[in-house]
Amino acid sequence: MEAEQLKLITLDRLDEKWWPEARRIYHQSFEHGRKPDRIIKQMFDRKLSFLHVVVDKSAVAAMAITGKAENGKALIIDYLAVKEEYRGRGLGEWLVKALASWAASELQLEEMIIEVESEHLPENDLRKRFWLKCGFRMTDYVHTYKWIPETYQAMYLPLTPDPSQAAVEDGQALFQQITSFHHQSFRELNN
Repeated sequence: MEAEQLKLITLDRLDEKWWPEARRIYHQSFEHGRKPDRIIKQMFDRKLSFLHVVVDKSAVAAMAITGKAENGKALIIDYLAVKEEYRGRGLGEWLVKALASWAASELQLEEMIIEVESEHLPENDLRKRFWLKCGFRMTDYVHTYKWIPETYQAMYLPLTPDPSQAAVEDGQALFQQITSFHHQSFRELNN
């Protein structure tokens, strides 16, 4: 896989060309803890999210679902996954860099945010190492959701030339943005 062959496609809708394969990667990668398809559809219908697909020649090799934080200064990475046969080749890092470039240049955002499970389990620690390798910084604050037994921490990646100018570095403040995004994602179910 050559980096020159890779292309990032970003959409504000779930189209019939790219979403079916991205959806398969999403389902395979997130057997537990994923949002139901109807919620994902609703997020796009309400213009809360972006679908990003990495295309290698004509195949979808990786995907991400992101959304702008309520403060308008950050991109929240809701899901990011690499198709199994493409793993271990640096494609995840390539996607994170491409997302950072897109968020900074197209949306003029100041940082990207991700939430990771805080409990020290091998699979959680592996994910944290990936995000740290991509340049994300860990916050100390540990967040507990009412409806999920796991605890989480926020990580952020400054997108500004001067990293000290990042929108928010405080984990609790980052979780206000993340929680607001999740509430908006699920809100329509109550109506």
